[in-house]
Amino acid sequence: MIPHLLYFGGSAVALLAAHVTTSWLRRGHGTGRAPDRPLHPYEVAYINGGPRRVVGAALAGLRMDGVVAGSGGGLQAVSPPRKLRTPLDVAIHHAIASGAARRARDLPEHPAVRAEVEVLRAGLERQGLAPGAGERTRMRLAVWPYAVAFLVIGMLAVTVGDMKGFYVVPMFAAIIFGFSRMKDVPRATRSGRDAVADTLQRNSHLDPGNSPAWTTYGTEGAALGAALFGAAALVSIDPGFATDSGASDFMGSGSGDGGSGGCGASCGSSCGGSSCGGSGCGGGGCGGGGG
Repeated sequence: MIPHLLYFGGSAVALLAAHVTTSWLRRGHGTGRAPDRPLHPYEVAYINGGPRRVVGAALAGLRMDGVVAGSGGGLQAVSPPRKLRTPLDVAIHHAIASGAARRARDLPEHPAVRAEVEVLRAGLERQGLAPGAGERTRMRLAVWPYAVAFLVIGMLAVTVGDMKGFYVVPMFAAIIFGFSRMKDVPRATRSGRDAVADTLQRNSHLDPGNSPAWTTYGTEGAALGAALFGAAALVSIDPGFATDSGASDFMGSGSGDGGSGGCGASCGSSCGGSSCGGSGCGGGGCGGGGG
């Protein structure tokens, strides 16, 4: 009985301590509150899906601007950016125009695009919306003292207990748990997730299931829709472009029933009021200032 109580009691304490520690670390620095300004679409995109979602959101805005198009051969640059002129937009447009990126999946690895996404990420880190390198390392390592404690408790229980086989599976589970948590590092702190949740609440009208009038919401509205709802929004904006560019698969979310309001190149000339909620990333152009 004592080995069982030792094992289950000690394991419960170790697992609870691991959960509390990692949860505390994932809150991020600062107040733990969402910022008092609207997030830029690209900030939302990074928190929601990382570099791929950022590129997808930018492509949605550039398509609405009418400066990129899709064909059987992939992405095409039609004209220079008119409404979206952040360094990230310019880098993406140049990568397409130069022929260096023919499909959406090529863009995150393009040096100029990757550099601008890194600037965006660094800005989110400075604001406490994304964990920094040190925080990510602490998150990966924080669980291991408790996983080791779990193993030690199990070994003690095996040594003095009469049900040695009973403890083998949980002990291996501790090792698997430790390795899985090392990979399970979020892109955002709690502050970042709260900020995105607030953005989603205020912009639920951009849900493709609601058949948004994309020409009314304009370029930033299209970018924000893709940032929040992924490929389904891009399909809703222009299903042909989403397919030809490869972005619908690349963005990693199902296209859903995003509506049939296919948007042609003429959409780029129409930019109504934007519900994007802010155009700066903490005082700098998104993708260029990021912070």
